[in-house]
Amino acid sequence: MAYLLDANVFMAAYNLHYGMDFCPAFWEWLVREHEAGKVFSVEMVGNEIRGRDDELAAWAGQRGDAFFLVPDQQAITALGSVAAWVNTHPTYSPAAKNTFLQIADYYLVAQALAGRHVVVTHEKPENSVHRVKIPSACLGVSVRFMTPFEMLRRERARFVLGPPQQNSWVTFRPTRLLGRRSAAGDTANPTLGRSVEGASILSAGLAPVSFRSPARGKKPQDGAWGNLRSRFPQISTHEFCRRAVLGGPRS
Repeated sequence: MAYLLDANVFMAAYNLHYGMDFCPAFWEWLVREHEAGKVFSVEMVGNEIRGRDDELAAWAGQRGDAFFLVPDQQAITALGSVAAWVNTHPTYSPAAKNTFLQIADYYLVAQALAGRHVVVTHEKPENSVHRVKIPSACLGVSVRFMTPFEMLRRERARFVLGPPQQNSWVTFRPTRLLGRRSAAGDTANPTLGRSVEGASILSAGLAPVSFRSPARGKKPQDGAWGNLRSRFPQISTHEFCRRAVLGGPRS
């Protein structure tokens, strides 16, 4: 039994949860588990990813047919079984059936059926007449499926933080800055009497993560709060992780 990964697993990991610049361990884990015979995908998924113009496409380009499986005779036979289930389904529209039989999802489910593998996808079962979802097809032909997070937990994957890099990032917990030296060692603005909720201040560059508005939903006005917001440019949590790995704030 192995795991067959849907295209959205790679794309969501790259764009959101496990960016290659701040979580390379995820991608190293995929390669390691593939070499152990546990993680694969299919040729059409590989073609879809390689068609991009980014690091993910380059990563996929380094993986050959051993990772992105080309249909063998067993898989070709399984394609017929999956097609028979789709074509005889009483509720899917002709357009939905035709679309499914032309995309990577069809080959992914068939490959899993042929090898008794587990499909890994972010998709969820859905009773729609307009689209055949991967989990629905899996249920129809008795193929197991799960999310990538379930796969990682089942395999006890651990992405452990490496040795600290030299940078000057300081994280604040929610606090009131009242013109005194804070616990993190930064000097607060003596004119500021409002709460900075959930702010993570970077001592070099001074940028809060998910900067929130002042209390009671008021917009920042001129004065202490407005000055604070102008001094501390807003960044997302994903950007925070990327900058931390790269050694500090970017100019």
